[in-house]
Order: sequence, then structure tokens, then C-alpha cells
Amino acid sequence: MQTVEDAHRRQLEAYESARRSTADLAATHRKLDVLCNEVKTELDDLNRQAEEAVAAGDDDGARQALRSSLSARQRLEELTAQRQDASQQLGRLQDELDRVASRVADQQLHYHHLKARHGVSEATGSMQRAVTASDQAATEAADAARTAEREDRQSRHLEAAKEEVAGSRPGDRDFEVEFQQLQASSEVEAQLANLKEAEDPPHSSTNQ
Repeated sequence: MQTVEDAHRRQLEAYESARRSTADLAATHRKLDVLCNEVKTELDDLNRQAEEAVAAGDDDGARQALRSSLSARQRLEELTAQRQDASQQLGRLQDELDRVASRVADQQLHYHHLKARHGVSEATGSMQRAVTASDQAATEAADAARTAEREDRQSRHLEAAKEEVAGSRPGDRDFEVEFQQLQASSEVEAQLANLKEAEDPPHSSTNQ
């Protein structure tokens, strides 16, 4: 999409450049048109001045007006030739610009079509990822629920087994505790007797 966008942007820039060139040439053609009209008006005025000078018997004035009219006619011919050349170039540029505009319009339509397809593809991919994540989460939740249920069931069975054992032999625990206490007392008494024997002097038994 980035490549397509860059190509579309360059095409628009080229079209804009051609449009500006065509607009500049059109402005030049209009300017030549205005100059031609001004020279035509000037030429008409000079011809009228020459005619009026001849009618008045002013030959010098008539010659001066005719010389000026010759100069104006030359300028008009040059301007007319430039205007015709500009008109031909303008016609070619406008035809080319129309073709470029048509291609740009087609490419722009194609670009928007590709962009829309890309958007649909992105949205579809996002939806698929969301569905996959949702399915995975549901699977993990179901596994966790089964594990919790299994652990709870095991815990209940263990507690029941403990209660059953405790109910069938109620005195075992107390007996074990008492036995341990008795064993500890016996060891203490034995150690005490050993200490007493170690402290008695050897002659004490002889005296007795």
C-alpha cells in the first residue's frame, strides 16, 4: 500500500505540474490576444489619421501616420504569429492534460479500490485474531474450571477419608500423644539416674 500511495502521489504531482504549465500558456495566449487587439486598434487609428491628413492636404502628416501604421502592422503580424503558435501549443497541452486527467481518475479509482481491499483485509485479519484469542481464552477457562473441579473433588475425598479414619479409630491420636509423652519421661528419668550415679563417690557403698 505504501508503494501504491507513493506512485499515486507522484502521478498527482506530475498532473498538477502539467496543469500549471497549461494554465501559464493559456495566460500567455490571453495576453497575446489582448496585445493583438490593442495593435489593431492602434493601426485603425493610424490609418484614419493618414486619411484625414490626406484630406486636409497634410502630406507630411499622412506620411508619418503611414510609417507608424507600417510599424504597427509588423508588430501585429509578429504578435498574431506568436498567438497562433501559443494557440496550437495550448491545444496540444490541453489534449494531453485531458488524457492525463483521465488516467489519473482511473488510477485514483484503482487506488481507492486497493485501499478499500486493504482495509477489508486488515479488518478481517483483526477479527480472525480476535476470534482466535477468544477461543483460546475460552479453552483456557474451561481447562482451569476442570482443574479446579478436579482439585476440589480430590480435596473433598481426602477430607472424607480423614473423617472416616478418625471415626473408626477415635483413640489412636490421643494414645500416640500419650505414648510420646511417656517415652520422653522415661528418657528423662534414665538420664537423671545416670547423673546421680556419676556424682556419688566410690566409698559411699563401702560405708553402707
